[in-house]
Amino acid sequence: MIDWLTLKLDVAHLPEGALSSWQGRAGKILCVDGDGVLKWERTARETIRSDSHQLVVDVAHTDFYLHGSPARVVEGHNVFGSGDPVQCALAMIRFAALHTGISLPEDVTLWRVTRMDVTQSYDLGSPAEVRQALSYLRQSEGGRYQVRTASETVYWSRDSALRSGKAYHKGPHLRYQAKKRQVEVTPEEIGLADRLLRLELSLKSQFWRERSGRAWYEYSEDELEAIHTEFFGRLIGKVEVVEMDSLLERFDRVAPTKGQALAAYRTWSLIRVVGVREAEASMPRATWFRHRKVMFAAGLTFADLHAGNVVPFRRRIIELGKPVRSWAEVARAA
Repeated sequence: MIDWLTLKLDVAHLPEGALSSWQGRAGKILCVDGDGVLKWERTARETIRSDSHQLVVDVAHTDFYLHGSPARVVEGHNVFGSGDPVQCALAMIRFAALHTGISLPEDVTLWRVTRMDVTQSYDLGSPAEVRQALSYLRQSEGGRYQVRTASETVYWSRDSALRSGKAYHKGPHLRYQAKKRQVEVTPEEIGLADRLLRLELSLKSQFWRERSGRAWYEYSEDELEAIHTEFFGRLIGKVEVVEMDSLLERFDRVAPTKGQALAAYRTWSLIRVVGVREAEASMPRATWFRHRKVMFAAGLTFADLHAGNVVPFRRRIIELGKPVRSWAEVARAA
């Protein structure tokens, strides 16, 4: 599903007079110097609300912006929703047009995207298992993906202008939103959300400007899900049970030679004793990357290396590419 969109439109595509009329009703932000002289003035961001639905409208220089969750506009909450970028954008555009009185163009080719959050939910069975999952994911730093944690949320590359990831427990988040009357949910739905681990990939301005290869509206829901799976798959790995006794056999199957398989297994054993950083520092860089390549080919991930152990919950329960997509799916598994 798409949990967040920031849409950008050149004001030249707005009806003549519509923008100035809206700006006349909106608040203003002023900058005044020490002598009381006005240095600049701009229209304040406006939050438009209807029950639980909420979007932010902003004008900066020659651009008109919409920020918000298309899922909340359509569903009244952002637990489940559409992953079709065009459908999501049109829902936001129509909602904003209705509540601002501005006739916004529905030709999506006129709009640009500067942020899109692709989010999936995974049913882990209980709140305790979600918390256990997050405790493992805090150790999944790898390569250029730097980890930060805040409360029960795990962030990867949080400050990147390209893309960033986030894992969190949906139940407490939904409970907070309900308390603030930001969503429309029942107590039963909050209870089901307590079972959900959320993995959120934020595709940011640099991605759409330099890496996407084509316009945002040309992406399908399946393609966005594939990008999501690729990002988190590198951090979390394949979903299958990996028994410690079978690792050497797995190394044998994927390594170029039995000698390299045994050497990689010894490095893995060293990681379990002294930790990944000390193990890496104890050998030549080329050796480390050769052994790590064998480990990854055998199904281990950055999370396993930093934890110093195989992460059983992940391989037994989380199956990337097979998230839950509705309350009914979660209820059937409960």
